[in-house]
Amino acid sequence: MFRHLRVLVTAGVLVCFVMMFQNPVQAQDDEVAQEIIEELNAWRIEEGLWPLKPNAILTQMAIDQATYVLSQPSFPNDIHLDADGESPRERALDYNWPYYTLPGQIAIGENGANGSVSYAMNFWLESETHRKTALNPAYREVGVAALPSEYGHFFMVVFGSRPDVLPALVDPASGTLYLANEEFEWADDFTALREVTQIRLFDADGRPLSEDWIPWSETISVPANAGSTIFVLYSDGENEALSMVNLTTDYVLLPGDQIVVAPPAEEVPAEEIREDQPPLEESTADPDTQESVVPATAAVVDVDLKIIYTGDTLSIINLSGEPLDMSGISLQGNGQTLPLEQFTRVADFSLVGVPNNHCLQARDSALTGDVTMPPGCSWARSLLYVNTTALFWSAADFTVERGEVVLATCPAGSGFCEVDMP
Repeated sequence: MFRHLRVLVTAGVLVCFVMMFQNPVQAQDDEVAQEIIEELNAWRIEEGLWPLKPNAILTQMAIDQATYVLSQPSFPNDIHLDADGESPRERALDYNWPYYTLPGQIAIGENGANGSVSYAMNFWLESETHRKTALNPAYREVGVAALPSEYGHFFMVVFGSRPDVLPALVDPASGTLYLANEEFEWADDFTALREVTQIRLFDADGRPLSEDWIPWSETISVPANAGSTIFVLYSDGENEALSMVNLTTDYVLLPGDQIVVAPPAEEVPAEEIREDQPPLEESTADPDTQESVVPATAAVVDVDLKIIYTGDTLSIINLSGEPLDMSGISLQGNGQTLPLEQFTRVADFSLVGVPNNHCLQARDSALTGDVTMPPGCSWARSLLYVNTTALFWSAADFTVERGEVVLATCPAGSGFCEVDMP
């Protein structure tokens, strides 16, 4: 018997009067939306919780729901149900927000209010249900809609978390790095990162910034020699997840911040806007030294497909920002051919419209143990096991082709290959 997901979502009416909307719904107010995030983060930090990182998918979810509510002739009885009667958790699945083992095990919560920033914060603070949602330690990311209304702004805040995605945020004023952890109740049943116990830090070139693993804590000091980018490798003792932190942009938003952080234009897709964690190169570990290394090639890329490959694994990731048609594509090299249609034979999905930040994975059939989610991939659509003798990507250069057209040539040993779709 499945347990019910304990995500607290308020379904009550926020005002005791009927609102009549005479004007068209106005556009998002990014500055006011950021004020909400700043106040929420200050509140959470005061309560001993990690701050929330803005996420473009959650932002779009919030804006879409707020726009729907304000487009109605009167205030709906339940502002958390959309035009199809879907709840926040059901809507999140429509946006391809990753869940844990089952669709019902999805980390999503939602708060709403109508008025000023101070009114909204006081309302959520004084309401037990809203307070539990805002201070839920299971949440690590957030999206806020702030649409002008007759009474100030109508706010919709969507809280969420994704498996294996633990943002780290920096406070440049104090040189403090805020670390997240996995606290969602269904994480223990999921074959991925669970409660983090230790971390390691690396610079942009993959050099360790600490001699050994460091016990996890909510905050640590940014190393003096960190440079402009660092990588945080989270570990629960069995599983690992990597998070990149740009020390010049990945700020924890707190009251008094002068810069407005709004989702970039390319983060607004039909399906998934963009996974907020930039695509990174895969972390590797030397089993003899246990020295985890982040390859120096790690970087944010602007391509349709990225292929990450090691001696025994290969991952094909959609980074286009929208659903991508992967049908008809094949990988060819060393006398071997791998049509992507092969992946659909082990998982029921279509190559037409593969969601953004979803990936296909192949690995040596001799490998055992957990499968590591490749950086940049939020959801593996299919896993294919390949005989050791057929690992063509580790033996020689290979090509990515669609029909008679060669889309890219991938050098052996490079570790990654970028493909622009025609």
